[in-house]
Amino acid sequence: MAPPLHSPSSLITAASILLLLPIALTTSIEFSPTAPKYSCTSLGATTTPFTPTSLPISTLYAPTTILLAPIRSDHGGNGANKMCILSSWTVDLSTKEATGEGYYVPLGKSYDNQDWIRPPGNRERVIEYNCGTATNSGDNFATGEYLCELTLPMTSTVLPTGKLDELDAPYYLTYYERSLSVRNELSRFLQRTTFGPTSAELDSLELAYVDLGGAAGPDSDISALHVATMERLQTEWIQGQQDPSTFSTGKFSSLREYYRKRLNPRSPEVYRIGESGPHPCQKHSHWRKFAFTAYDVVNSQYLRWGNNALGGFYQQQVPHKVTVETVKLSVPTGVPTGSPVLSVGGVPTMSPVEDRTVSPSISSAPTGTNIIPYGDMEGEETYITNRWPSKCATNIINIYNTSDPSLVYSGEQSLYATGGRCFVMRQLGVCPAGRLTEAIEAGDLLRIAFMVKLTEADQVFQVNTAHYHTGKERAWSFPDDHSNIIARTHIPDANVWTKVVAYHRVGPDWTYGQPRQLLPPESCSAYQLRFMVAASYSDFILDDVRIEKVYSPVGSLAEAPPREGFISNPKFEYGHAHYKFSRSAGYVRYDPDIRQNAMILPSGKLMRQNIIDTAVEDETYQFSFLMKLVNVESVNLRIVMRMRFENNDVENGPCKREVCNFFRRALARNVHATKENNGWQRVMTNKVHLFGNYTEWDGNVDFILMQIFPSEPLPEGGEIHIADFTEEDPEIISMAPSISTSPSSSPTSLVDEDVAYIVRYAGEVRTIMRHPFQVDLTGEILPMDGSRGYNLCDADEVEGRLAEFPNRLSI
Repeated sequence: MAPPLHSPSSLITAASILLLLPIALTTSIEFSPTAPKYSCTSLGATTTPFTPTSLPISTLYAPTTILLAPIRSDHGGNGANKMCILSSWTVDLSTKEATGEGYYVPLGKSYDNQDWIRPPGNRERVIEYNCGTATNSGDNFATGEYLCELTLPMTSTVLPTGKLDELDAPYYLTYYERSLSVRNELSRFLQRTTFGPTSAELDSLELAYVDLGGAAGPDSDISALHVATMERLQTEWIQGQQDPSTFSTGKFSSLREYYRKRLNPRSPEVYRIGESGPHPCQKHSHWRKFAFTAYDVVNSQYLRWGNNALGGFYQQQVPHKVTVETVKLSVPTGVPTGSPVLSVGGVPTMSPVEDRTVSPSISSAPTGTNIIPYGDMEGEETYITNRWPSKCATNIINIYNTSDPSLVYSGEQSLYATGGRCFVMRQLGVCPAGRLTEAIEAGDLLRIAFMVKLTEADQVFQVNTAHYHTGKERAWSFPDDHSNIIARTHIPDANVWTKVVAYHRVGPDWTYGQPRQLLPPESCSAYQLRFMVAASYSDFILDDVRIEKVYSPVGSLAEAPPREGFISNPKFEYGHAHYKFSRSAGYVRYDPDIRQNAMILPSGKLMRQNIIDTAVEDETYQFSFLMKLVNVESVNLRIVMRMRFENNDVENGPCKREVCNFFRRALARNVHATKENNGWQRVMTNKVHLFGNYTEWDGNVDFILMQIFPSEPLPEGGEIHIADFTEEDPEIISMAPSISTSPSSSPTSLVDEDVAYIVRYAGEVRTIMRHPFQVDLTGEILPMDGSRGYNLCDADEVEGRLAEFPNRLSI
């Protein structure tokens, strides 16, 4: 018997069948053989409903693993209308019995023939149940038993002082059962499959239950007859609901079909870029009440042509611009069809260059004189090892005493260093002529060139200076700006000689303290050039090391490093200098396409620079840089400024803590790979305002760290290449034209009765405005004569929202 077709029950969905026909999956598990086993019948008192029974277990000093029998294998093998709950008390047993303090915390339950499961909540996340058939036997169970295993965590906690805060929480099992009438069980079934049962439906299904052979009576029996009858009744009822031949219309009614026929969605974008849709009166015409969409915002940054799923590709094109034209309403003028010619500053395609390294733009040539004797590793072994001291085990390879002549690059000898995360050094301080043929002074620009071979592939070879001075807080400490890092060169192949050329400005790595003070080395060993394989145990071989002076100043002060805004060494002319070194740092490599060095960031690497000495407080900055993606289609690139401030005034200071961390985000944007310009594209950051007048705050700034990284890890083999940081003028896009009046404190609503402004995007008219563009918070009027194109940064797709200033638009 089926309910009337007009009842809410006719809205049954196919998903309801999944609720009624669960699929049981049996897992074979090897349980802990010594774990105790418990169930709601394992202890006599537990069989009494609603009475918690204590379990003889303790988690005072260590976690405890136990086994629990699910309710379906408990109580005679049928757990219908029965439940077993595992819980703990929040205080120890003696406190509970003495004061009644605390409460039960549920840790899991098994009911209605289901496995043990944990309840929702953060506190119980450490509890996990592993249920299945035992493949082994133990002290308290046999092979083939179906059990659930869990580990209860230690309840005591270790305080920050190291002292143990002891808690011996008691655990309980509580058994519940109840009888469910046939009518109530049918009501529960209809609640799950319809909008709610009715009395007529319940009467009809109850009679159908009896007709199918179910036992009469107020309570449903847990016998196999009842279970089989109920399953058959519910299955036939669902089949009847899904049989369209019983419907008056002969087919299913569809809410989706009704909705779609009457739906008139707005068009998210034009059919083709630069092409309008159908006429407003045409069939299937869709229109909207706002001029720009989120798709327009995307296309204002880049254009997407093709689709990867259809075999296409992503190609970088000239971004769209929002353009405006001023028209006189008194003179009928047609909408112009032309678009201004736009040009974007990209990277020209260049012919490849074979050199791996590039020199900075220095007008003077190197002197050609190698200022370090024994750089070619030729001569008596004692002289060489004396001038090349090392933390590694080193020995001199002679071409006549080795079975592998390739271990020597040129001449007869080379220096072999056994790996172990150590370095080989050359002393460059105040040294005698036997160690340096020419003294090194602050401001000298050194060209460092050498040949190196590694015994392991895919390594980064690092060169840096180390400086000792008693005037520093720690005599061997590295400078905060990392100006001591000279080169980090990626060497992909093992047992291949590689030439490395790097440039280093002497002086910034001698400068320490606040205010900065130049501390020249006081001895020969107080200034060192160190060679090492970064974070590796690879052996390495050095040969033909040359250090030449490129330029020497007249004075003794160090020349300031090249800068763009607050970024030191922006073109990577000086290799890795000024960029923070760590295991997560990238490396610098020459790129022949752009004829300059670039920072390479493989998966898991990032780029950081401490800008505390170069950033100007309360200043606004904006940058652009070249970027190339290798073996990855797109990345979400982040540039974040972080300032760590030691706060002396927790009441009135910049934050209510002793240490404040402030962040500024200069970039958070999806950047897609391009096939133009050999993959290189220029990326513009947002304007970033640096933290206010922090030098006037009561406290000290530890560092201001610029960090560049992708928001998600790159795929295997993926790389981000970054080069050529250029400071942009953050005011250039908001300069007031000559006709502008004095800026006001907020935008105004200027309306000229005879003037309108046609706003176009991608060659089509989007809207006509009566207000000129003005800069938010300044009121500066922007050009509306078509001479300037605007990037679309945001779009409001909420129809009818009333803004405080009706002329506001995020461009």
